[in-house]
Amino acid sequence: MYFQMSIVPLLRQHFVKSSEIPFSKASFKEELAFLKQNFNQSIVDYATGRLIVDYFNRGFGKDNNTASFMKNAIKTYKESIKDASTIVAMEDIEMELNTTNKKVPKDLKELVLNLSKDTISFSYNLQQKRIKVIDFWASWCQPCIEEIIVSKEKRERIATEYNIDFLYLSIDKDTQKWIDKSIDLYEFLPTEQQFKIFDQKKSKLIKFLNLKSSYRMAIPRYVILDQNNIIIDNNAPKPSEDNFEEVLKTIQ
Repeated sequence: MYFQMSIVPLLRQHFVKSSEIPFSKASFKEELAFLKQNFNQSIVDYATGRLIVDYFNRGFGKDNNTASFMKNAIKTYKESIKDASTIVAMEDIEMELNTTNKKVPKDLKELVLNLSKDTISFSYNLQQKRIKVIDFWASWCQPCIEEIIVSKEKRERIATEYNIDFLYLSIDKDTQKWIDKSIDLYEFLPTEQQFKIFDQKKSKLIKFLNLKSSYRMAIPRYVILDQNNIIIDNNAPKPSEDNFEEVLKTIQ
C-alpha cells in the first residue's frame, strides 16, 4: 500500500522537467505511458485511478476542452480498477462532470431563510446577469470560517473585477447558531447575500447540483455559475487559491 501511494508523487517528481504543460491532456498521456512501460498491470490500474482523481482535483476535466477526455478516461479504466476508494472517487467525479454546463432552472423553487428570518426564493438572487459564486458553509465549519476571513480582500477585488455576486448558503440545522456566527463575521460577510437552506436532505438545489457525494456533502464547497446560471464549476477551488481566479477567466 505504501508503494502504491508513492506512485503518483514519483510521477510528479519524474516529470517535473517535462516540456508538456502540467495537468493537460498531453501530460496525462505522457504519465500514463510511463506507467505502462515501467510497472505491472495492477500498479498501472491503481495509479491510473489516482491520476484521474489528482488531475480532476487540479481542475482538469472542468472545461469543455477536457471534460470529454476525462469522461472517456474514467469509462476506459474504471472497470479494471480494484481499489474501492478510488472507484468511489471516480463515480463522484462522473456526477460532477454530468452537472457541468447544465443551467440552473428558473423554477427550481428553492426556499431559503435570510438573516431577518424571512422565507424567500433563492431563485430571485440568480436573476442578475452576473457571475455567481455560491459558497456553501456552516457555523460549525472552521475551514469555512477561516476561508471567509482570509479571502475577504481577494473576494472584494474579484467581485468588482469580474462582475461577481458572492452568495453564502449555510447548511446549518440551527438557525440561531447561523445568525450568531453571521453576526460574528459581519466584517467579512455582506448581510444581504447570506441565506440558510431549510433542510439539506430535501434541498432541490443541492440535489440538482449533485453536491452530495457518495459519502456526504463536504464543506466548504464553491459553485460557480456564469451570467446565464450555467454551471461552470460545481466544486471550485477556494477563493483564496490562485486557480480560483483561473476558473473565472474561462467565463466569456
